[in-house]
Formats: sequence, structure tokens, C-alpha cells
Amino acid sequence: SQQFLFMPNSRLFVHGSHKSAGYGRWLDALEIHLGWQQMRDGRRTQDFGSMAVRNEANRSDLLGLTVQGSAIESDSHALTYGIDIYHDEVSSSRIETDLATGNSSVVRARFPDGSTLTNVDAYVHDRIGISRNLLLDVGLRLSHARVDLAMTASSAAAQISNLDLSGSAGILYALSDTTDLVANLARGFRAPNIFDLGTLGARPGNRFNIANPDLGPEAVITGDLGLRITHSRGTVEAVIWGSDYQDKIVSVFTGMVDPGGRDIVQSRNASSLSLQGVELSGKWQMGERHLFDMTMNYTHGETSIANQGTEPADRVPPLNGRFGWHYERSDWRAGAQWTFADQQNRLCARDIRDPRINPAGTPGWGVLNLLWSYNPGSQWRVSARMNNVFDRSYRYHGSGIDAAGRHLRLDVEGNF
Repeated sequence: SQQFLFMPNSRLFVHGSHKSAGYGRWLDALEIHLGWQQMRDGRRTQDFGSMAVRNEANRSDLLGLTVQGSAIESDSHALTYGIDIYHDEVSSSRIETDLATGNSSVVRARFPDGSTLTNVDAYVHDRIGISRNLLLDVGLRLSHARVDLAMTASSAAAQISNLDLSGSAGILYALSDTTDLVANLARGFRAPNIFDLGTLGARPGNRFNIANPDLGPEAVITGDLGLRITHSRGTVEAVIWGSDYQDKIVSVFTGMVDPGGRDIVQSRNASSLSLQGVELSGKWQMGERHLFDMTMNYTHGETSIANQGTEPADRVPPLNGRFGWHYERSDWRAGAQWTFADQQNRLCARDIRDPRINPAGTPGWGVLNLLWSYNPGSQWRVSARMNNVFDRSYRYHGSGIDAAGRHLRLDVEGNF
């Protein structure tokens, strides 16, 4: 690109809530949330070597309502139920200007102007005490998603509706006073949205996306199994998990190229994805003043695209984690954190083409951060944080942005 600017890129959000209690046995507490959000995603783009400049005005207006009730019956049940309603309307326009002549013309927008997405969901969740050692956690959600794509100069209006059921079940079993076994199994789905169905425009990796109003929902089944050990001085947790996606919506090359040299792609239900991972965490109190904590995560992923075989999943993070030490006294606290990530060179074809990722992979890194805070009284708190003490150059895999070098953050908080 000669130019690629967000003009403007802004968000306005207004939220109101109501909470009350004491209505009766089946409604101990009531929560109502009403929110409105407007996001503007304007863009000014110009292909390299081109005399045509395009100015876009994209806007999303989202109105949301949630009504949730809850009821607690001793230790036997903790019931939560409610409804969610969201309505999103997209406005989109694009004007192209010839820099040589100064003439401007209206061209097809990135999204079908006036398209809407409406979600209506009803859900129920219950935590059931089966026995002193066994807790059951179950939930169901019925979701209806309807997308109305507005007519454009090159496509007819379309309406896509999806009705589906999501659910989860989990157990927590106390093997002993200090050891708990946790297991969960869940099924979810995601209906295609306006971005999936109707986007027309440039995408990262020298791609150009065209619309596909025939998309269906994608589904996932996820399970995890964990062990939690609690001691008077700390805790240790270990979890293994896996997710299996079917009919996953992915960007597929069509074999065509646009006049600007970009590969034309289209979102399709053309992929299955398998992810597995391990998560470890723990903290340990040494004496009265020293606290050590750690977290580590590892994820492995494989994706299969129709007629293209199997390859690594895209943008999967490498082995990463954090080790921390904290020292506490009555009025001040100090500490250090070592944050790290291994190299990631398991790349799919999309990763290799992505300008945010080095084609040879993302190098591993490790940074040291120092922390300090002081409480001179009950009303004040002063804290300082020195990040990236050794001024390392590094990047989170897939982020496209190099992290900041050595820098200091200072906070002063007061309560009145």
C-alpha cells in the first residue's frame, strides 16, 4: 500500500444497569443491562503506484439488552437464567478519487450498506451440589442469529437465519481435603456475521476478500481435565484441554487475482481445526513476606482445509509463561517478573504470507520487569513499574507490533 490509514478509528459506548434483590424463591436477584455502542472504522487507502485514493466511512451501531435472574437454594442449587438481545446495524460507503484529475466517484462499499445482525438468546445455568465431595455445573443456551444483507449494485438482498443450542457440563470432585479434580465438556457454535458474509476489500497478506452470502455456522466441542492441589502456603493447578472445530469459517484462495495484484479470497465453511493444550499455574508463600507465582501455557494446533491437506493451525502461540517473586512489608511491596515465550516456527501457508509474521517464524524472547508500590496511608498508593529492564527487542507471535523497549510507569492513586 502507498497509504493505509484509519480515519477515524473510534468507539463510543454508553451503559446503564439496574440491580435489585428479594423478589422471592425463584428470583433472589435481578440484573438488567442496557447498552449502546457506536464504532467508526474509516479508512484512507491507496495501492502502491496507483493514482486512485479510496476514502471509506464504516460504522456499526449496536444496541444490547440483558435481563438476568438468579436464585440460590441453600447448598443444593445456584440457578442463573436470562435473555440477551442484540441488534447491530452497519453503515458503509466508499469514494474513490483520481489524484491526476481530481474526479471522485462512488464505488462499492466494504460492507453492504444498511445490513443488520440480530441475536436473541435464552439461557439457564445451574450449580448443583450432589454431595459433600461432588459439584455439578450445567448450562444450556438457545440462540437465534439473523443477518439481513442489504442489496448492492452487484448482489441481491439476502437473509440468513441460524437457530442452535449450546451446552456445557462440568464436575468438581474433591478427592481429598486438599485435592480437587475438575472436568468440563461443552459444545458451542458461531453463526456467520456481516463481516463473514458480506466483506469486500483488502485483507492482510496481499489478499482481497469477496462476499459469500451462503455461509453456515461453525461448531466446536471442547473438553478439559484438571487437578488442583491446595496447601496452607499455596496452590498448584494443571489442566489439559482440547477443542475440535467443524465447518470452521476460513479464508480460502479462489485462484483469481484482482487488478492490484492481490489474491482474491472468500470466507467458506471449508476447514476443521484441532487444538490441544496444557496449562500450569501455581503460587507459594515462603515465610511471611516472600510469595512466588508462575504460569505456563502450551498449545498445539492442526487444521485441515478441503482439498488442501493438513497443516499447522494459524497464529498458534508458542510455549509461554511468567515467573514472579513478591516481597511484602506493612506499607510497601517490591517484586520481579520474568515473562517469556519460546520461538514459533510451526507456520501455515497463511502465516508465511502474513506481513505481521516473519516467514522464518517468530524468535523466542524473555524480559524482566520490576515492581514497587508504597502505601503511605489508607487513602494513598504510589506504584512504579520498570518494564523490559534489559531493553530486549521482541514481539508476541502474530501481533505485528514490536513490544516497547525499557520504560517506566508511575501511578498515584487517592481515595476520598
